[in-house]
Amino acid sequence: MSSNSGWSGWSGWSGWSGWSGWSDGPQAGGLVGAAPGNPMLADAIIRTRAGIGATDGQLSYRKPDPATTLPFNSAYVFNRWDPNVRFYVLLSELMSGMTFEPSEEKEIIVSADCKGKLKLITLTQPSAVVLKGQCKLVQSWSELRNDRLTEIMSEMAPQVAYWSSMLNLQPQRHKWTMELLNLALGVAAITSFRIKHVLAIPRPSAFSPDIQPIIAVPEHGSLPSGHATEAYAAANILSALAGRCDCNAHTRLFTQASRIAINRTIAGVHFPMDSEAGKRVGTAVAEMLLTKADALKRWNPRTFVNTKEDFDFPQSADSGHSYVVDTAENLEED
Repeated sequence: MSSNSGWSGWSGWSGWSGWSGWSDGPQAGGLVGAAPGNPMLADAIIRTRAGIGATDGQLSYRKPDPATTLPFNSAYVFNRWDPNVRFYVLLSELMSGMTFEPSEEKEIIVSADCKGKLKLITLTQPSAVVLKGQCKLVQSWSELRNDRLTEIMSEMAPQVAYWSSMLNLQPQRHKWTMELLNLALGVAAITSFRIKHVLAIPRPSAFSPDIQPIIAVPEHGSLPSGHATEAYAAANILSALAGRCDCNAHTRLFTQASRIAINRTIAGVHFPMDSEAGKRVGTAVAEMLLTKADALKRWNPRTFVNTKEDFDFPQSADSGHSYVVDTAENLEED
């Protein structure tokens, strides 16, 4: 797990520091084959530098002058940067074009820039009666805890391993696919947190002492489910990249997304409707990214309103959409 160790920092989806650690790989710090902060190697380079005459007072310069080879504000240099830098630059660019507007009707309207400001999704805060009714479904789903325990625990870390296992993704062979997937998950995470803040929905265990979640209850709002948001964003992006390769891949991707989502209800930390809201937010995020990449002509504005106490999830085995992107090499080696 050497090149993927950075993912562990996303346990619980609460921190950004470990998100892009997979990119450090064997070239961390510019020293090929060295771990960052290796004191023995640092001492060896100090001694070697003196031994080969690099400290004799004569400073040599590289040619051509690097100051003349990197154009100002150009996409040309983007591929030269560390994957972490690309991730944060693109994440900042994408999020700066999004707005989150609360309304007097207890709604939040999410919009994004793409040839003008366009509505992405609108979500409405459910009533207390609906939330209490949903607790009965959470209690019912808890019967599967023994069967799903290892999945629930492993999914507290990032879901990337599940997608990689399904599509045979490798960090080095499919580095651009992995960067796009990481970016989609980053946008999905921030979007879900922003919506959670506005809607401010308590967790199931806040309503009943009988829920007794089997994992730590996250200290933020319940709706939408962040895991569901990220899972459906990933499933839609990867479905688009898979194109027409394997007809089973599309179905498997969305079935996996559905399973990740409902496992959070089984664990006792989400209502079933949280997963449905997350599915719609994640799909909206994926459509926005695909539209910005000219893989879709436009996205379809979505809504989420639930007034039913007995609304359950999933509603069907295939809970997503399938897109085909013909403008890239899909999931061939990057």
